[in-house]
Amino acid sequence: MSGLMGFVRRHKWKLGLVGTGAAAYYLKAYLDERVAEMERQALEEHLSRARREEHFSSNEKNSSEAVEKFLPDFGDEMDATLGLAAIAKEMRDLPRNAASVRDKKIELWKKLAVKTVTGVVAGAYVMALLVVFLRVQVNILGGYAYLSTIPGKEDESTIERSVQRDFLGLVKHLQVDGTREVVAWVEPVVENALAAAGLNEPTILVNSTDIQKVISDVIGQLSRSQSSDEGDFARFLIPRAFLANGESASRGRGSPSLAYLVKETRDVLDAPTFLTATRACVDQCISHMIEGVSMSLTQMPHDVDVEGPEGKPYRLLKVLKPVKDQSRQLFNAQLGPVQELLVAHTVKTLSKSVYESFSEQNST
Repeated sequence: MSGLMGFVRRHKWKLGLVGTGAAAYYLKAYLDERVAEMERQALEEHLSRARREEHFSSNEKNSSEAVEKFLPDFGDEMDATLGLAAIAKEMRDLPRNAASVRDKKIELWKKLAVKTVTGVVAGAYVMALLVVFLRVQVNILGGYAYLSTIPGKEDESTIERSVQRDFLGLVKHLQVDGTREVVAWVEPVVENALAAAGLNEPTILVNSTDIQKVISDVIGQLSRSQSSDEGDFARFLIPRAFLANGESASRGRGSPSLAYLVKETRDVLDAPTFLTATRACVDQCISHMIEGVSMSLTQMPHDVDVEGPEGKPYRLLKVLKPVKDQSRQLFNAQLGPVQELLVAHTVKTLSKSVYESFSEQNST
């Protein structure tokens, strides 16, 4: 024993070097393993992000194509709801130069003016809601579709085709009932704004700036109403039966039900980002329309040769025609603003937020 202790005393520095070297070796091996693990995790996260980005881009493309396919039907529904053709026909059928029908002509003309401006404002809201709502729907479904590719998440994330079809079919509510409700919401505000601006006679001299001011006033009043339930966009997008029962929809076991998807959609509709994106799209539609009206007026002869502060004016009756034309072009994929709306920053921000939220929930 004394011999062993003597050996240790004589060679203590050598043994210390051996211990230090072994510790350094094991420390390096541990660090190499941790670095390799971190690199594997980083690679997996990178591949996951890449897959999600590719999937998200595919969702955006599908949503854009769906919007463009819906445009003609939405335009036809807006025309039918406004009934401008019927009013114009009634005006044409009235006897000419008959003093007895003068009041009737004025009444019909005022109605035509209100309906025409209503068509622009209501069309802008419906167009904006179509673009933003479809983006939300497609990215909710896209998020669940991505989750269904993760092992162990298939049963709870795979949505049945029938449920997907019914969920996407909610856009038909906006097309028919929603469009009618938007028109009913907008029309009285337009009527009051035209009267307040004194634009209630067909021979009044105006220019595109006067129309723009009226529309801006209408948009402002409608935006202020968003703080109340009366201005809730959800009523234009979701059938009343779902709105009444949506709060009671629970996740449950298995794949999400239609009622649960609608409830999740309603949560998105209540978010500030949805309201911001919708308002931005409405503003874009109105700007597109005003620009189109101004260009049309430059190609028309003036009714008077007097230069006003905003240029030479036109009779209001003449100005309403390009306004009506522009309201119809809102739903034209080539002539309208749809391409601008689909790539708008606020819309992209909302879409990305929705997709990331639903593709990352419980994914780990």
